[in-house]
Amino acid sequence: MMNSYHFTTILRRSTRENVYQRVCPYWSHPLAGVPGAEIEIWDRKWGPFNEGMKMLKTKRKYLNIGSYNYLGFAENNGRCSTETINEIENLQGAATASPRSELGTTKLHIQLESMIAEFLDKEAALVFGMGFATNSMNIAALVEEGCLLISDELNHASLILGASLIRR
Repeated sequence: MMNSYHFTTILRRSTRENVYQRVCPYWSHPLAGVPGAEIEIWDRKWGPFNEGMKMLKTKRKYLNIGSYNYLGFAENNGRCSTETINEIENLQGAATASPRSELGTTKLHIQLESMIAEFLDKEAALVFGMGFATNSMNIAALVEEGCLLISDELNHASLILGASLIRR
């Protein structure tokens, strides 16, 4: 009778030999740079039965259709990075996704807040990044007990938590 350890060992070995080794040459390509619209991949040579890979000193360019950077936003050089650097210099700020206490207020923050206030016909507006902590912690700071919040169970958990914190 076969115990579970023996069965698991046979299953792992069979999977490695019959599945993984057959598809491995087509997966897990070592990148030779930042993936942009095109991607450079190191060439490699496989041993018999796809055992043991040897990296070669050559690389090839491919069309990138499989990464989150297919538009080239994360490249070190090129149109996206050059325009981003110019905008950072013009706006005097590196990031708008961080809290202002961390990286400061940029001209863009001020412009956006004044545009929103004008659009809503209000004296001022406040803009801040979104996320679980923002939703759950800022609702209680903006609304007090006795205010009407209309919400349902389909709202994100962060909004429901934020609304429930008002009562505490």
